[in-house]
Amino acid sequence: MCVLGSTCINNPGSYTCQCPEGTFGDGITGCTNIDYCQGVDCVNGSCVNLPTSYECQCNSGWTKSPGGAVCDTDVLECTLDPSRCNNGQCIEQLGSFSCSCQAGWEGSACNTNINECSGNMNNCDGNATCTDTAGSFTCACNAGYRGDGLTCYEYILFLLPNPTTITNRNRNRRIRFDIPIPFGSEFFDSLFISENGVILFSRNNQNRVRNAEFATPIQNPSGNIRFIAPFWDNLAGGTLRFQLDQNSAGIGNTTCDLPRINDLIRNHLSINFTAKMVLRIEWDALTIFPPSLYPNSASTFQTIILSDGLKTIVLFAYQGGLMTYVPDSTQRTASNVGMGFYNNLGSQHYSTGNYFPHLGSNIGTNGLYLYLFDPGTTRETSCINWYNTQSLPWITPFRFSCPWTLFQMFRDRRWLYQFRADVFKQSYPSYFRRNSVCFQRTFGLIGSPAGPRCCYHTHSGAFLVGSHSHYELYQFPSFLPQSNYNASYNSYLNNEIIPYDNCCNAREDVFPYYCGLYEAVRPKTFSFLYRPQRFSWFFGDPHVVNLFNVEYTFNGLGEFYLIYLPSQFVLQGRTERAVNANGTQTEATFFTSFVARDTVNNYTVAFAPNQYNNDTVITINGQVKTFPAVGQSEAVGTLVLQQPNATQYYVGFSADIALTVFVVDGVISIQISSSTAFNTMARGLFGDFYFRNGTQLNVNDLKLNITGRDSFLTGSIDQEKVYPMGKSWQVNETESLFTYPDGRNYTFYNPSNHTPPFLTAEVAALNNATLQLYLSTCGRDNLACLYDYAVTRNQQLALASGNIANEARQLHTIASPS
Repeated sequence: MCVLGSTCINNPGSYTCQCPEGTFGDGITGCTNIDYCQGVDCVNGSCVNLPTSYECQCNSGWTKSPGGAVCDTDVLECTLDPSRCNNGQCIEQLGSFSCSCQAGWEGSACNTNINECSGNMNNCDGNATCTDTAGSFTCACNAGYRGDGLTCYEYILFLLPNPTTITNRNRNRRIRFDIPIPFGSEFFDSLFISENGVILFSRNNQNRVRNAEFATPIQNPSGNIRFIAPFWDNLAGGTLRFQLDQNSAGIGNTTCDLPRINDLIRNHLSINFTAKMVLRIEWDALTIFPPSLYPNSASTFQTIILSDGLKTIVLFAYQGGLMTYVPDSTQRTASNVGMGFYNNLGSQHYSTGNYFPHLGSNIGTNGLYLYLFDPGTTRETSCINWYNTQSLPWITPFRFSCPWTLFQMFRDRRWLYQFRADVFKQSYPSYFRRNSVCFQRTFGLIGSPAGPRCCYHTHSGAFLVGSHSHYELYQFPSFLPQSNYNASYNSYLNNEIIPYDNCCNAREDVFPYYCGLYEAVRPKTFSFLYRPQRFSWFFGDPHVVNLFNVEYTFNGLGEFYLIYLPSQFVLQGRTERAVNANGTQTEATFFTSFVARDTVNNYTVAFAPNQYNNDTVITINGQVKTFPAVGQSEAVGTLVLQQPNATQYYVGFSADIALTVFVVDGVISIQISSSTAFNTMARGLFGDFYFRNGTQLNVNDLKLNITGRDSFLTGSIDQEKVYPMGKSWQVNETESLFTYPDGRNYTFYNPSNHTPPFLTAEVAALNNATLQLYLSTCGRDNLACLYDYAVTRNQQLALASGNIANEARQLHTIASPS
């Protein structure tokens, strides 16, 4: 039987077994395969028997040559598939290939990303953050740093949120300050910014700086030049900008980067400092000139100047990574960068040749340099320090305006001559002007030595200057106890004269700013708003020139309110019957006593005859007071007392009201000097014809209109019409401020049966000869004299009244602006 796989062939009477193709044998006992590969060398492959032959199967990377049977030809894998290495380079090898991976990739086909940010496989700066990317990584500087990530510098530049860019042809700018700043021991109110990395100060009115004049730094500065040089060289290109912030009250700590700057000042200078001026200047990416030769030399730096008026602080900031200056002198026509300062004290921290300031510091942070300029004690700092101790203006500058002329000043008793001025004139001529005479108010604020002063030319009498003073009354030793004289003298010197000399001395190098400080707390006094005190009079047979300069006669008998303003001041006057030339009592009356009451400060001042009727007794709050000698002054609490001459007594109650009592030819009269504001409010016989109930008479309705012989009375006030108004101001018994001698009381001085004579009736009763005698004696327009003459027949009394009336008119003329 044939073996499996052989073929049985039937023969006659027999059969044969035939082995399958590729084998040999009888087919009965078995079939054996034929080894076609025996002796075959496939070279770079393996021989595989086939049924009737063999075949060479090539190893990877090898193939058969065309028509060949063996693996003797290298396969060019890189040619067949150039991208087989993905992110690398395919390299042919005999029978194979390899991949050379690009940086950031790995693996046989270069398709596995390497994470350089893990481990220590990147070169990012320690102040940078690494971020992995496909086949690479990036480095970014952390917040607060600047650079390319490989090198990071702390960001030290300061913000300029609202900058001004300097674009003019010369690329410089003059900056003016509201408050002059110290530099060295000098003060400046402006500076010039130059594109050449230098800041120049000027003490004159120079309008601009030519950059060409300061193109390269000065090796050994001298003379009048004053500069701050953060990075001085011949620079161009880039952007030059600045920002100026000013506030005389101090710049808030929330402004821009000021908190950061203040921290630097506090930590490194250890001073209390509140900036009133901050100037930020930035040179951004300026290059060496000419930029075409040095395209990669850009540098960015800043200067911050701060001042409080007493000290100046300068901060230099050089940004690392942005300072690419070329220091090699072989590549430069000049390479002497200047850094530092020069002022009237000489060079300070000044050097040349420091090309890498961003790598150093004087406060521990690379690129930052902090400097303090303290001028010490100067006129300017003394002025500011004095100003800082002063209160705000205590008075309205126009309240105490100066009289227009020296002549008016002499007639205004609210002012006194500065008799101690001569003591200071030689040492402090700026405070006391040459050829001048100065006066000061007898009082300013109640209970205070403050008051205004006014100065006039000694020859022309013209007004020169006026100002308010806190210590002006300290010139008058009679106002103070003798024990306080030296202290008051020094107070006046140290608080008025020396501060004025420091702040307003007429030197060329003193800026108006300092005098402005002085005038802020010592306001100027002017003359154009001067309002003379209105002079109101009561005299003789009560003749009145009221607060509004209207003259009339009120022939009342008794005690009356002359001024009624109970919230501030009241004045009462007492009249008694006059006697005629024969010594007989008449129905005419005249003043014998006055009492003034300051209701604000509780002072009562009384003027009354003594028991013999030959002198005047003056009391203050019931105590007899002897007035100072003629020409002298004295303060009694808030009162100011003077005796201009032997017959006059002056009492100043406040800036608004004063009175002078006259005793002339046996006639006592009173003059009131008062302000316009006071006059508007005051009532009484000195007021504007108001009844006590508030009803007002029209002055035009009170004027007489007479024809014929007595026509000279036309235009005068009708006494009969005004009498009821005057009577309404009679003081009742509970209101009276007067005292009564023994045997007399209120009723004695205030009888109810008095019938007054009136001028029209008295004149009408005169015959022509008598009338002409009286008119020739008194004058046609002196009705006060005429009335007293007609009623009393007492020529001496009449002339005394007439003289006072004339003086009242003269004072009104002086007090009226031309």
